[in-house]
Amino acid sequence: MISRNFSLSLLVTVFALLASGSLWAQSPKLEAGRQTACCANSSGQRVCGDIVPPQCAGREIKVYNRQGMLVRIIPARMTEQEKASVDAEEKAKLAAEAAVREKRHQDQALLDTYTSLAEIDRMQKRAEELVTIEINNIQIKIAASKKKKQELDQQVTAHPGDNVPPALAKSIHDEEMNQKTQNELLEAKNKERELIRQRFSRDRERYKELTSGDAGKL
Repeated sequence: MISRNFSLSLLVTVFALLASGSLWAQSPKLEAGRQTACCANSSGQRVCGDIVPPQCAGREIKVYNRQGMLVRIIPARMTEQEKASVDAEEKAKLAAEAAVREKRHQDQALLDTYTSLAEIDRMQKRAEELVTIEINNIQIKIAASKKKKQELDQQVTAHPGDNVPPALAKSIHDEEMNQKTQNELLEAKNKERELIRQRFSRDRERYKELTSGDAGKL
């Protein structure tokens, strides 16, 4: 029960805090007559009671038993900045854990894909061969386009000045655009082949790490 010595104003304050939830949200359940809650008020003075004193709202609360021994501590309510910091730490922790899980998943997928280093070599060779065939075909088209362009340029010499027929000028323009397109395709395919080499190189090194004794355990 609340002591008769509590003033009316103090009772009003307590009930107001309870109603708002600010005190009740962190009030420990005390064993009546057996536990005491204490804290340091805004002036640094120690205040105690068999219920949580209103001055302790939002502050660190220490709970003592009847023998005066500390039995638990209720942390102070965090500020918005502290909450944001805790949230950021939790998100970073979850992100790190997710990254670890994803890495394990990738490692397992790697082991499921290859059975040996020799298989990695065979798969890389096959992947490169397919792109190399495309590269060779593009180079053939570029060479043919260059030859045709040279022939068209020879025809231009038969039309001095600005007397080049529109059809001939269009053909020359078309071949120039064709060469530009084919050269862009060739550059893209060369990059693709290099990426294949890099990917298999990474897979090869990781496979070695995963299959080298204890380091290979997931």
